[in-house]
Amino acid sequence: MPVHYLLSSTRYVRFSESEKGSVMTPCQAHTEMVSSFELIDDLLGGTARMREVGERWMPREPNELVNQYRLRLSRSFLFNALRDTLDNLVSRPFSRKTTVKPDPSEDDVLEDMVNDMDLEGSNLTNFAKDVFEIGSTYGIAYILTDYPVTSSEGTPTLAEERSEKIRPYFTAYRPHDVIGWKSERMKNGKRRMTQVRLIEHRDESESPATFDTKEVKYVRVISMNETGVGGTWQLFRQGEKSLEAAGQGTHTFDEIPLDVVYFKKRRDAKVRYMRGEPPLQDLAEMNLCHWHSSSDQRNALRFTRFGMLVQTGVSLEEAKKPVTVGPGYVFRSTEPTATFSFCESSGDGVAVGENDLKRIEERMELLGLRPLVEATSNSTATGKTIDENKTETAIQLWIRAVEEGLSSAFRRAFKMMARDEPEGFAIDIFSDFSTLLPDPTILTFLQGMRTGGDLSRVTFLEEVKRRGILSPSVDPEAEAEEAANDAPLLPNPFGDPKADPDNPKPDPTGKPPFPSATS
Repeated sequence: MPVHYLLSSTRYVRFSESEKGSVMTPCQAHTEMVSSFELIDDLLGGTARMREVGERWMPREPNELVNQYRLRLSRSFLFNALRDTLDNLVSRPFSRKTTVKPDPSEDDVLEDMVNDMDLEGSNLTNFAKDVFEIGSTYGIAYILTDYPVTSSEGTPTLAEERSEKIRPYFTAYRPHDVIGWKSERMKNGKRRMTQVRLIEHRDESESPATFDTKEVKYVRVISMNETGVGGTWQLFRQGEKSLEAAGQGTHTFDEIPLDVVYFKKRRDAKVRYMRGEPPLQDLAEMNLCHWHSSSDQRNALRFTRFGMLVQTGVSLEEAKKPVTVGPGYVFRSTEPTATFSFCESSGDGVAVGENDLKRIEERMELLGLRPLVEATSNSTATGKTIDENKTETAIQLWIRAVEEGLSSAFRRAFKMMARDEPEGFAIDIFSDFSTLLPDPTILTFLQGMRTGGDLSRVTFLEEVKRRGILSPSVDPEAEAEEAANDAPLLPNPFGDPKADPDNPKPDPTGKPPFPSATS
C-alpha cells in the first residue's frame, strides 16, 4: 500500500536538550552541515535578524558599555547583497516558463502533475524555482516523490486513480529538514539510502471550537528492508513533554523516493554524500564585512556631523554645570578670560570609510557575478560566438542538476503509477543567458557586421532583441521599415539621400564620411 509522506515546511529547525538521543536528534553530518548555514540564514533574515543575533556577527568593542553597544547596533543597517544576488540568480532561469516534452496536454495525468506539482497549486516552473532557490542558497536540495494514502485497502486500481484523481506529488526540502540518513554500498558499488528522517511542521488547533492554532513538530522515518524491496515508515509527534507515536505502516518502494540535487558538495567533508555547502559563502562573508564597516561608518558620522563645545577659562563650578546647546541659548561665564568655541573633525576618516564601503560593494558585485561567468574563455568575439553553446556557467550547471533531479522524481512517479515513462520525456529550464546578459564584444562584433554590410538591419535588430536589449514587443521588420522612412538625423555621409540605407555606396573619391579623430 502506498505510504503518505506529509508535506514539510522549510523552517530552520533547532532542537532542545530533551530531544537529544531521540528520533529527533540530528545525525552528526547534518549538524556539521547546517552549522555552516548560520551566516547565510542570518543575512537572509535582514537587518532585524542581524540585530537580533547581536554579538554573534557584530562584536562588542573592549570597554564598550552594553547600552552604547545597543545604540550602535540600532543605528546599523544591512546592505543585503546576498539576498539581492540570490533573487537575481533565481529569477534568470525562470524568467521563462519551464517546459516538458512530450506536450503534457496530450496526457491528462502528466498535465495535472505539471500544473500542480505539490497538490498546493505550484506548477512546474514555480516548483523548479523553489528547488533552485534552495540549492543555490545552501548547495543542496531534496525532492520527495510521494503518493497519497487512499481510503480503500491495498494499492488503488487504475479506475480508482482516474475517478478520484489519485496520483503522485512532489515536495521540496531544505537541508535543515533532512535531519538524518543511513546508506550502504550495494554489490555493484552503488550507494543506496536505507533510512531517512524528515522534519515536518503542522498547524494544529486544540479543539474545533477555537480559532487559534499552534505549530507542532513531527518527524517521519522512512526505512528500507534488508532485502532491498519495501520497508516501513513511522511518524512521531513532539508533545509538550515527550514524543508520541502518531502513525506507522509499510511501503512497497524499491528505494527511498528522495532525490538529492547537488549544487556544490561540501569540500571539507571526508564523506561528501548528502552534504552540501553554500555556493555563495564568499559573498556572504564579504557581506558580513560590509555589515561591520557600515556600522563603523554610521557610528563615525555621529561625531563628524556635529562639533564639540570647547570651554576654556571658566570656573570649576561653571565647568560642572550641564550645558544646553541650540538656538535661543547663550553661554555665560563670570570669568573675564572665559572663551567658548566648537571643535570639528576634519572628516578624513569618513572619506576613508566611504571608500572602504565602495570597495567592498564592488567586490560583492564581482562575487555575485561569478555564477554567470563562462567556465572557459576565448580571446575573440568570433571565438566566443563559435563556442557559445560549448561552455557552461556555474548557474547553467545548477540548472542541469535541477533538471536531472526533477526528471528522476517524475520517473519515480511513473513507476508508482505502474506507467511507462513517455518516450522522449525531458524537462527544459531556460538557460540561454547570452540573451539576457549581452556580451559587449558580441554586440561590437554584430555592429561591425552590420556596418560592413554582412547583416541586414532586420537581422541585426533581431539579434539585439534576442539578447534582451530591445523590448520583446519590438517588431524588427516594422522597426527597420520605419527607420528607413525616417529622415536622417545627420546629412547622409555618402552624399546620396536616395541611397539604400541597407546597402550604402562609398564616396567614389575614397574620402571617409567624417573627419578622423587624428586629422
